[in-house]
Amino acid sequence: MIAALDPLAALPAVHFPSFPSDDILSSLTPTQREAALATGPVLALAGAGTGKTTTLTASIALRIIAGVAPRNILAVTFTNKTARQLRVRLTDVLGADQLPSWVGTFHSLAARMLRMEPSLAGLRDNFQVLDADDSKRVLKRTMDALSMLTKRAEGVDPLKTVGNAISRLKDNLVHPDHAASAIEAWIAAAQAAGRRVDVDTLRLVATVYPAYQRELIETNSADYGDLLLWTTGAMLDDENTRRRFANLFAGIWVDEYQDISLALYYWLYLLAKDHRNIFVVGDDDQSIFSFRGSDIRYIRRFRNDYSDATVVRLEENFRSTGHILTAANAIIAGDRNRLGKTLYTNAGLGLPIQILEFDSPDEEAHAIVADMRRQNARGVPWGDMACLYRSSHISRAVEDALIRNSVGYVLVGDQAYYHKAEIKDALALLRLSLFPDDHASDDSCRRMLNTPMRGLGPKAEETIADHARATGRTMLQACEDPPLKRAQRQAAQMFAATIRLCAAQPGESLSDQLHRVLHNTGYLNHWRNARSDDAQSRVESLQEFVALTGSFPDAVTLFEHAALASARASDEDAKDRVTLMTIHAAKGLEFPLVYLPGWEDGILPSAKSVAQGLEAEERRLAYVAITRAKRLCTITHTRFRHGRPMEFSPYLSELPRHCYHPGWLGHVRLLR
Repeated sequence: MIAALDPLAALPAVHFPSFPSDDILSSLTPTQREAALATGPVLALAGAGTGKTTTLTASIALRIIAGVAPRNILAVTFTNKTARQLRVRLTDVLGADQLPSWVGTFHSLAARMLRMEPSLAGLRDNFQVLDADDSKRVLKRTMDALSMLTKRAEGVDPLKTVGNAISRLKDNLVHPDHAASAIEAWIAAAQAAGRRVDVDTLRLVATVYPAYQRELIETNSADYGDLLLWTTGAMLDDENTRRRFANLFAGIWVDEYQDISLALYYWLYLLAKDHRNIFVVGDDDQSIFSFRGSDIRYIRRFRNDYSDATVVRLEENFRSTGHILTAANAIIAGDRNRLGKTLYTNAGLGLPIQILEFDSPDEEAHAIVADMRRQNARGVPWGDMACLYRSSHISRAVEDALIRNSVGYVLVGDQAYYHKAEIKDALALLRLSLFPDDHASDDSCRRMLNTPMRGLGPKAEETIADHARATGRTMLQACEDPPLKRAQRQAAQMFAATIRLCAAQPGESLSDQLHRVLHNTGYLNHWRNARSDDAQSRVESLQEFVALTGSFPDAVTLFEHAALASARASDEDAKDRVTLMTIHAAKGLEFPLVYLPGWEDGILPSAKSVAQGLEAEERRLAYVAITRAKRLCTITHTRFRHGRPMEFSPYLSELPRHCYHPGWLGHVRLLR
């Protein structure tokens, strides 16, 4: 247990020595200086590219210079990268001996607190914190013991569905013993609002959650959700516990406050309750992670929580040009509930945004890559270019165009197109149907022998492989008379016969061949009938791939193309590549050139999100996308996508005419 500590006094009166604080202040803008010098509760509304980390660093450094012990400083953020950056900057300003010891991510610091009192979570000393994969294994073991993995009402991947629901419960501070009542309340609220809800899955979670938690405790383990659930819950339930933790700190500094969840909100509020020295940096205009549990209401209610709070708006942007900021300001102004600020820059207007319309995603992608090549020829490094999109499926056409033009790229936070399981499966089936008697197809046969499941597991596969080696035949040939028990033998023979029936027909296109083998083997229907969250996206991916194969003259060219694509996407040593990522993944990043494909109504804003009442968040997502660009932003949309007519995004109608150019700008050099 932590020994009771005397309450720490409030921050001392601010007195800044002439050195080195003068140097710190001289590097700040007037509004940054105002925020850094403020005491008590402080909300720094920091727009995109306005130097929030600089301001946060200065505020912490000034408090330490004024006499606050580094050990009593708590500085917390969401990512290890940002935490490292903050430590480096503080070390540069203060020296290593004055670096606060409580600088890190929310989960790492909550884990440190829980290690002080592991009994709060029913744990013992030296408990282990499980990563996502380890947590999934414990959950699988729990559900196996309860005989619940066979209950498929929740979909093909019950582990993912149940695991996500348990994480959500923990983020909302729901104790395992209270899961059933909380879930019934969720069901009632959803049904009252007319929202679809999987009642069977949620009630399954109510049973699994307590059992899963008991398994964690028995193995002296905690998952990520536990770190905040038990520390925050203990402070809510017991005032002495709250004081023991709160008295460790004289001041709290928080990055990305707009992204906090219910558990994080209470964790911070309870730690700051006595001294009320809390400095938060955030931007409600960039709150885009509600699907992770973030709640924009907490930053917007900061002044209600702290009526005497100082609010400083950081609006001078050091990243983007005037035209880019004008467009971003126009779009975000449509959010009527925002706290409000207007970004500006002293860097000049720069180049207007380029907006272009194309007939199809392929035309759109090839035009984008052609412009990338033009820019590179003018001296712009590939690494200065990024393509950002609302939905991952949009990346397929861009990836393919990059590959065809021999342009290196890196796909961030997602799986490369030709690395996706369904595409690799489709390629394997195509190869097997075209070259069934070639040993080069043996790996393809192994891959698809039991996909979808035919009762031919690993042992049966090895028996067939041994038979093939002993007789000098291919894997598919060995499937025609395998030394297996009757049911498995018939399954293998039927698989081989199906592949044989899918042999190439004279004059048949590659697309027709692929469609036939996907259909006849049951693979396409396997995903059409699946109830997993990603089943529909897999079907769309397969349909798109069938259409894509029509652009290749023959199968050998397609296979070589896919192999090259896989090699490029996995070549981590390559330098100077174009970056591809979702807009969500791009949050916090910046690039001189940004391409934004797929700006169509139904994609941005997402029709699904709008139906869920999240249009304002989609608007913020568009704002984040545009403000990633430093020098030139290009927005594109198509008349048709997935065979359907499309309308351009309504956000484009809100842009002032003077800030964009319809079409390519022509032979202009990117401003450096």
